[in-house]
Amino acid sequence: MDNIFLQSLLCTVLLCTTLPSTASDDSCLLKLLPDDVLNHIATFLEFEVESDAECIERIKNQQSLLAHTIILPHHRTISHSNNKNACFGDPALERENFSPDQSKLVFLTTCKEDNCKDKNSRCRVLDIKTNTLVKNVFSDNNIYNILLKNNITRIRAVALSHTGSHIAEVQTLNSSGFTLLKDILFVRNHKNITKPRQFVVLEYKPKTRADGCSYYYPTFNHAIGFNKQSTKIIVCCTQKNENTLKFETVVRVFPLVKPRAQTLETYFRNNLVCKKL
Repeated sequence: MDNIFLQSLLCTVLLCTTLPSTASDDSCLLKLLPDDVLNHIATFLEFEVESDAECIERIKNQQSLLAHTIILPHHRTISHSNNKNACFGDPALERENFSPDQSKLVFLTTCKEDNCKDKNSRCRVLDIKTNTLVKNVFSDNNIYNILLKNNITRIRAVALSHTGSHIAEVQTLNSSGFTLLKDILFVRNHKNITKPRQFVVLEYKPKTRADGCSYYYPTFNHAIGFNKQSTKIIVCCTQKNENTLKFETVVRVFPLVKPRAQTLETYFRNNLVCKKL
């Protein structure tokens, strides 16, 4: 009986999502169904598009995948403000990463020429299948490119959300003359680029040797990524344990939204379906 009921409900859902609406563009035909019917449908669905463990595994495997992804030289071209000359981005300062579905590559690049007057920086999004640059709310955004120009040397990793509406960076910052170093995660919404959410990934204080010289164990091999439902961002990096002196993988998980009720609306939003419900 439940299978027959579920099949009829799913048919109703498909009908509602495919038929043209006679109401305004902000309406959805699924709203015509009672809430208890919608919630009953939700009980048969899987809400966790990607678990934390799956996301961490994907992020850890990114470096090997990136090594086999070719960014053509002309994609690294950075035009000067006068558009008369052009220079190329420096691969050594480049930060790149796949989108969660690995269909696109986001990369930050900055001019490598010492005599470059502007030292321009750019955010670019590359379609993997066609190997062509595509438009994104952050690519060629003047405000974001100015931020890149000022912070590119501090950025350790970058990530783009599934929808492309959010971008994240891990930056290593110091305060009070290197008495405290921090890896900070910045998550930017395209609607408010200059006021990102900030999360402390790690803090590390320099140690002092017997000869008075300071030293510390920095983090490296940073890799970050949004989960596929864009509800969390995960940061992985490597750091030397000051006690065992062994290299260890550090993983930090940062929720971006509060846990949502498992309704049909939440399911559709997670899967980028019927945002108007």
